[in-house]
Amino acid sequence: MGEWPRVAGLAVRLGRGRGRAAAARNLTRRLLPTHASASEAVDDVLLVVSELVTNVLDHTACDPLLVIGLRPGRVRVEVRDADARLPVSRNPSPGAPHGRGLALVAAVSVHHGARGLPGGGKAVWAVLALPPARGGP
Repeated sequence: MGEWPRVAGLAVRLGRGRGRAAAARNLTRRLLPTHASASEAVDDVLLVVSELVTNVLDHTACDPLLVIGLRPGRVRVEVRDADARLPVSRNPSPGAPHGRGLALVAAVSVHHGARGLPGGGKAVWAVLALPPARGGP
């Protein structure tokens, strides 16, 4: 998926360190309330943000770039980094503490994927359904 037309959104370099996934969720949460009515949908978006940002922080030495795009009925979460290695889905044992993030993203998304970026790096993205705001179209 190339460029995604949006009516609102954000793009922010998160940096590394403690609290970056929480900061990404907080930025996203502030963007969403005027565009969503169902808290479950917002929770799903925040889950995807957390998982994708945490993957960059856990598996690369890169600063993640969070890109959120909104359009009627949809939100697109994309996290970019400079590491060209694409994520790999795992099939963890029931007791394993890690390895379910991409499966969670797939479970709550309408579409999801990863692609290499021109000039290096990658973008991992997910599109989720987002109900219109109360009183909206």
